[in-house]
Amino acid sequence: RAHHITIDANLADCLFRRGRSNPIMKILERTGAVVTLAAPGSAEISGLNLDVRRAETILQGCLALPEHAGQVVIGSKGAMVKSITQETGARIDVRGDVALIGGSPTHVSRARARVEELIRDFRTDSVRPPIGRLRQAIGAGGVGGQTLKQAQALFPDVAFRVEHGRIVVRGNSRRVQEAVEELHRML
Repeated sequence: RAHHITIDANLADCLFRRGRSNPIMKILERTGAVVTLAAPGSAEISGLNLDVRRAETILQGCLALPEHAGQVVIGSKGAMVKSITQETGARIDVRGDVALIGGSPTHVSRARARVEELIRDFRTDSVRPPIGRLRQAIGAGGVGGQTLKQAQALFPDVAFRVEHGRIVVRGNSRRVQEAVEELHRML
């Protein structure tokens, strides 16, 4: 028996993207249901009633993320995802450009709202440390110097990453601006 469900167009793109491992499709396959793209923004789920309900629950807990936003949802050393999990009671698993949110419908709804709030105002910026301060800022081999570790402690809700001698900062627009200003003060 087939069941139709309307899904976000970005999520449909993530679900049915070809050429790479797709964790959502693997999870859906485990339910025993078959999920096909019926039309843009619409998926058709077929199978036994219980399998269809399980697959529908999984799809309702899926959220497509902008590129690199997964780092922000996870947070520094997992701090943000832990915070959202404790606050909402939902389980959150970030796989590339998709957040998988599990739990009761209330927990999923609350967690989804928090994740959407995080990514709504998503921004990326970067700071290039002065040559003389490079080792202090990013450490040997870019694994995290004193400045980077201090910034991570001050801004656990912001993702920091060393790329090509720069400290790349990703997160909520306001918090990224504050983190960049603090990095400039530190350097």
